Amino acid sequence: MVVVYGDNVPSYTTVFEGARRFKDAQLTIEDDPKSGRPITTTNDQTIKVVKNLAIEDRRITIQQIADTLSILTGTVHDILHEQSHITKFCSRWVPHLLTSDQRHERVEACQELLARYSIEKNHFLFRIITGDELLFSYYQPESKRSSKQWIQAGSPPPTKLKQEKSTNKVLYFFFWNYKGIILKEPVPVG
Repeated sequence: MVVVYGDNVPSYTTVFEGARRFKDAQLTIEDDPKSGRPITTTNDQTIKVVKNLAIEDRRITIQQIADTLSILTGTVHDILHEQSHITKFCSRWVPHLLTSDQRHERVEACQELLARYSIEKNHFLFRIITGDELLFSYYQPESKRSSKQWIQAGSPPPTKLKQEKSTNKVLYFFFWNYKGIILKEPVPVG
C-alpha cells in the first residue's frame, strides 16, 4: 500500500477497523453517533452524600463510595480532595505509649550522650554497642494502609497501637556497633 499511496497510506488500525466493519455488514465508513458529553454527577447533593459517607465510616475507600453511589472513582476523588478538602492519613504506629517520666528519662540520657560526644568525639562513638530485640511473628498483622481513615483538613492524624498478640513468635536479641552486627541470638521459648 505504501508504494501505491505513499505518505497518505492509512494506518494498520484504520484498515483493520474497516475490514471489521465490512465483515459485520456495516457498509458506511462514518463513525458511529456519539451520545455527547457524559452526564456529570457532581452536584451539591452528591458532594454532601460523599462527604457524609467518608465521615461516617473513616475506613471506607474511594472505590467503595463510588460503588455505593454508582459514580466514577475520579469523581469521588475530586469531591473528597478538591471540594471537601478531606484527605486520608495512615495511623502512626507507636510501640507503646510513654509516660511523661519515661520521656523525661530518654531526654536526659540523650543529653548525657551528647555531652560525652562533645568531649571524646568519634572515639566515644566507636565504643558504643547497641542492643535491641526483635519479635518475629507467624501471622500477618494489619497493615498501616488498611488502617487509613478519612480526616478533614486541619485535623490531627490518628494514632494506633501496634498489634503484638500472637501464639507463634520467635524473639531475637541483636547487638551491633559501628561496624555492624556483633551478635544475634534467639531467645529460648519458656
